[in-house]
Amino acid sequence: MCLSASSIKAQTLYSPTDSLPQAPAGFYYADTIVVRYLPKVDTLLKDKNIFNEIPNATVRQSSEISFAMGEHISKNVTRTLSGYRVRIYFDNSQDARSGSERIQRAFEVQYPGVPTYRSYTYPFFKVTVGDFRTKSQAMKFLNKIKKHYQAAFLVRENISYPAIDSENAYILDTLMVLKPVKL
Repeated sequence: MCLSASSIKAQTLYSPTDSLPQAPAGFYYADTIVVRYLPKVDTLLKDKNIFNEIPNATVRQSSEISFAMGEHISKNVTRTLSGYRVRIYFDNSQDARSGSERIQRAFEVQYPGVPTYRSYTYPFFKVTVGDFRTKSQAMKFLNKIKKHYQAAFLVRENISYPAIDSENAYILDTLMVLKPVKL
């Protein structure tokens, strides 16, 4: 199940020192780990601000402009650019679908925060990982995972904008979730 940031905000969160309310009949509280990915933006803009380049400039910005910019960014999250990914699985055998799912889940556990993409292009199931702007970034990551994925190789693809801070591209958080008791 995928939780969006808005669904997380809607939850009533309790600190560990708070006592939880009594769970309704047939339910119990369980700790659940949630991965929240940080927003992705163009890494070429990292630490750049045009207003720092203009000497003696004062900028006054209305909240409407700030809001409009936020809306623009949120509506364009699907934009892509040309870059590189690492293909860790490529097969067309009878069990290729389940194999690709298994490889994807194992990779996500082993390398949390690295985006994974599973696709099917007749007759092959493929799993590619990462969003790298340059071939050197992709090669560095390929060398890092080569011991676990010996058959991995680079592919040039349209990628999503990589996270600015790829070392801290996500936040792990815990939530108390109300779950039904299994009978």
